[in-house]
Amino acid sequence: RLHEASDRMSELAAGTRRVRAAFDLSYQALTTEAQTVFRLLGLHPGEDFTAASTAALAGHTPTHTRRVLDHLVDEHLVMVTNGDRYRLHDLLKDYARDLISAEDIGYRRKALRRLLRWFSHSAVAARARLLPDDPLLLPAWSEGAEHLPIFANEDAAFRWLEAESATLVSALPAALEHGLPGAAWRLSVALQAHFRFTSDRSVWLDVAKTGLAAARAAENKQGEGWTLNDLGVAYAETGDMDRAAELFAESIAIRTELGELQTLGRVLGNSAIVHAFKDEFATAISEFERAREIARDVGDVFFEIGVVNNLGETYQRAGRYDEAIAQFREGIAMSDKAGHTRNRALSLHGLGSALARLGHHSEAMEPLREAIDIHHRAKSRADEAETLQTLGNVLRELGDEAGAIGCWEQALTLLEQIAHSRAAEVRKLLDNAVLSA
Repeated sequence: RLHEASDRMSELAAGTRRVRAAFDLSYQALTTEAQTVFRLLGLHPGEDFTAASTAALAGHTPTHTRRVLDHLVDEHLVMVTNGDRYRLHDLLKDYARDLISAEDIGYRRKALRRLLRWFSHSAVAARARLLPDDPLLLPAWSEGAEHLPIFANEDAAFRWLEAESATLVSALPAALEHGLPGAAWRLSVALQAHFRFTSDRSVWLDVAKTGLAAARAAENKQGEGWTLNDLGVAYAETGDMDRAAELFAESIAIRTELGELQTLGRVLGNSAIVHAFKDEFATAISEFERAREIARDVGDVFFEIGVVNNLGETYQRAGRYDEAIAQFREGIAMSDKAGHTRNRALSLHGLGSALARLGHHSEAMEPLREAIDIHHRAKSRADEAETLQTLGNVLRELGDEAGAIGCWEQALTLLEQIAHSRAAEVRKLLDNAVLSA
């Protein structure tokens, strides 16, 4: 991209030299420090940036960097956008890229690596706030990062991820372009929780593919195991269960080879979910049992509850509803004991769904409504939509067609926001409801 930007600036200079001359005059009037920050902005991925991210890029504090950015604003080289965010006009972005391209590649890599490390640590911190009971087992960076954002609550973490989403995604190809594949795959893994909650599934797929390519370019087996798993989850979310199963099998082989027991359990659990969706129940149950044994061995209570819930879902898909209900009740009890609210919501949804399958529609209402409330507060759109769809099905069976349509409409809105493959299924429910009205 830097050489493309340089070509564009050459064309600009040939056609409108006065514009380039004006940029040169403004730039040369800056202090040395402001010139440095302006040049570095040519490396910053995305359309906009903050004082904190620019500080990471420049190796300064956010407070000091904000003063420099405000000086650049006063000189009409940087614009303020929403609140604490800044951006460069496209021509000035090209100008900054042209300037930074003259710097030594090692200098550019060092600056971009600082920024990517800061983004990765920040994304992991946001994930920890959103999923406090499910720590990321990602191998640590060799260095830490300073001046990370402080997320007072889940809303703050969610808002940060939403605001930085486009920048985080565009940071991956920037990392590869500058020969930083290790930074790229770590960032892709750090972003997975964000995609699970909010983002377009096609974007998730692209990021996961880039992460896997980066891990392989870095020749990092741990990274390959992680990103194979993440890509498998992304394919499963888009409905391609066959491809997901292949990727999980590759990840399982690598995790087994490396002896990474805890992460092996996680991939086994994901693989089992896919086999359950393919109605390969014996394989699914076997993998879930192996995953639960690992969870117990390593003391991973959060994951063990997840396995219990997924076993319940598998029994339900197999028509073994009484066994499913027993699993979900166990999941609720374990969640309550451990204080794991999100797992409780998943158990409640499973319980309500299984009760409805047995014809106990009125009894199914309470657990489903509680699950919806928990998912809504956690901003887990996919889970909230799935439970709304189930509640709509229950209301239809109870003769409340208007209530059912209302639930399905809410579910469809959420699924369309994240481009989920299940949107077509809910849209069909609504179309059929209209036709039968």
